[in-house]
Amino acid sequence: MSGTSEHPAGDYEIRVQQPGPVALSYGCDYPLYVVWDVVNDKRAPFGNYRRHDQAVSRIIRMRDRRKESS
Repeated sequence: MSGTSEHPAGDYEIRVQQPGPVALSYGCDYPLYVVWDVVNDKRAPFGNYRRHDQAVSRIIRMRDRRKESS
């Protein structure tokens, strides 16, 4: 699938997901940082992280891989 003029193919963003009732009952009171594939409108593989910097690193790695394969 090709990208739009706003987002190149395979572009990503970070979305914050707040814990739900079940997660809270297990003591997970922190948000998850989800790497989101904007073009395909879905979560990127292995894209859930507890820390924002981990999600940023994941996006950088995926963009670098895309450049290498081009």
